[in-house]
Amino acid sequence: MSLVLLLTLTAVANAETPESFTDMASLKAYSMVKPAGMTAPMIQNKTVTFFTDRASFDAAAPDLPTETFESGPAGPFAVIECPDPMGLGSEGPCFVPDTLLPGFAVASSSGRSVVALGAGIVGQPSTAVAANFFADSTLVHFSDPNVYAAGFDLFGTGPGPYQVFVYDSNGDFDSFFASVGFVGVTSSAPITHIDILGGGFGEVIDNLSFGNPVPSIPCALEDLGAAIQATTGDVNVSEYALVNSYESCDCLYSAVFGDAVTIQAAGSVNVDSNATVAGTTDSGVAGDPTPEMIPDGLSLSGNLEIRSNETVVLAGGDYYYDAVFIKDNSRLETTGPVRIWFRSRLEVGGNAPIRPLDNRPANLTFFSTNESNVVEVKSNASLIGSIFAPNVNNVRINSNAEIFGAVVGASVQVQPNAIVHGDATLCDACPAPAPAPAPFPSITNALEATAGDSSVGQFALVDSYNSCDGGYGGDNVLANGGVQALFSTDLHPDAIVNGTLAAGTESTQESMPIPDGLTSSGTLFINSNESVTLSAGDYLFDDVFMNSNSTLLADGLVRIWFTGSLEIGANSVAEALSGDPADLWFFSGCGAGDVLVNQANVIGTIHTPELPVLVLSNANVFGAIVGSDIEVRPNAEIHFDEALNGGCN
Repeated sequence: MSLVLLLTLTAVANAETPESFTDMASLKAYSMVKPAGMTAPMIQNKTVTFFTDRASFDAAAPDLPTETFESGPAGPFAVIECPDPMGLGSEGPCFVPDTLLPGFAVASSSGRSVVALGAGIVGQPSTAVAANFFADSTLVHFSDPNVYAAGFDLFGTGPGPYQVFVYDSNGDFDSFFASVGFVGVTSSAPITHIDILGGGFGEVIDNLSFGNPVPSIPCALEDLGAAIQATTGDVNVSEYALVNSYESCDCLYSAVFGDAVTIQAAGSVNVDSNATVAGTTDSGVAGDPTPEMIPDGLSLSGNLEIRSNETVVLAGGDYYYDAVFIKDNSRLETTGPVRIWFRSRLEVGGNAPIRPLDNRPANLTFFSTNESNVVEVKSNASLIGSIFAPNVNNVRINSNAEIFGAVVGASVQVQPNAIVHGDATLCDACPAPAPAPAPFPSITNALEATAGDSSVGQFALVDSYNSCDGGYGGDNVLANGGVQALFSTDLHPDAIVNGTLAAGTESTQESMPIPDGLTSSGTLFINSNESVTLSAGDYLFDDVFMNSNSTLLADGLVRIWFTGSLEIGANSVAEALSGDPADLWFFSGCGAGDVLVNQANVIGTIHTPELPVLVLSNANVFGAIVGSDIEVRPNAEIHFDEALNGGCN
């Protein structure tokens, strides 16, 4: 067994104690010591498995790409300061540009400095990287949303222990203590970043391997060819129900719905005269009533029951339950591809949003078994995913339920006002998103509804001002608060709109893509009487919830993306400290929720072209609102900042 040699500081009389690797390079006061060995080969955690030798890790996660950090100029015992973070195209003097693997960045916890270390400075045989200051931890961020395994050689200025934190896309983490040697991790949820804490020692990493070792789950609906299919019976589409198509590679609620949808039935497809099917119907086309096979070794886990007001997040993987009960007003979210088999029943409650965090229906599928007999999606339910129950009679999609994906049953009932959006790209790989424009789009209206109506209630006010000339008031009260809508601009007779009305006008506003490398920090939840200040930068959250009497402040240009909902509670404040609405932006990242401004004061811009926006009475918004459908309730005020259209001269 070969030993890794570790260079650590020797206590030298009258020598200055270094606080960073740059100090070490100047002091040159080292001695050779042996690291403590690891005792256990791996540590099993709930969703994470830790490895302490590379052979075991490679067996569990084979063929991952590895960054060796050998493309830079650092010679033996050299220390070169790099940008912080380092990677994703920002390598500075440490490495030859565009030679590092894409998809990761190394940073320090303080943002002060990252270094490339030449061979030998901590006993490592080749160039490695680290946070420069020993008081900092070393962070490895992954911009690829499909990293389920990562491993690296760990060195340091002391034997440890070093604490390793592994974070997923919900902001949850698992951790363990490691000594110098190898550290590896596999996870059933995507890994967004790893945090290595030296506890006063300087931690160093080399030979970073990362990626997705899990074979992609085959799309069971690859050859379906229909949004709704009855394998042995009929499909009934009731009055005022809607069946159409969309492409999940685009944003949800983008209003780009088409007619690339098919309904198939072994019996007949019966469509009420008041229902809408944007596509074709094929009767007399028999399907295969055989359920999808349960994977070998997948054991039965009892019931999955999600109670009212409860949220459950499932990591990527396969699950097998006796029954699935998702109660009214509950929530189910998934990270990574999830397949759920149910032995007997699947019941989805009303007002219960169910979705993968990336909003792709292919990443959540419910499968029946030979014993399954009930599938019911109740009124007002919302499902982003597919149901594959080809042997279950009378699969019911109840009134006002909405499904993005596909539905397969022996027979299928689509009740009045229910909606099924068949995903025309269900099993397709999506192209990489375009980079986000910097820093924000140009806006020309106070209110702009991209897919529906803009309505302004009794005694509500819409006008404009120009933040380049100071705050709203006095001579800086202007009359360019335009209201635009794809369909109608509905004004109460007592509403005041000082600006132009543009009904029936198609919007040019498009969803702002999430910047490459920006990973979710979970849900931003601000409690009542709590204040949160965000420094300048970009942020990604699943949801943003501000309770009543809470405060969110932007110190500099802050851009917030969210993939779910935005709620600004009563008597709350969300504002840029500069007073400039262009310094606080709320962007919907292909969201699957809605926006509520509840009697709050907002100095900022809400740009959610695929989400509905509701502004309640007595709210004040200084900036602009872009939404799919916008309703401004009585006594609310919207003051459009004309500087959002081109900035200050």
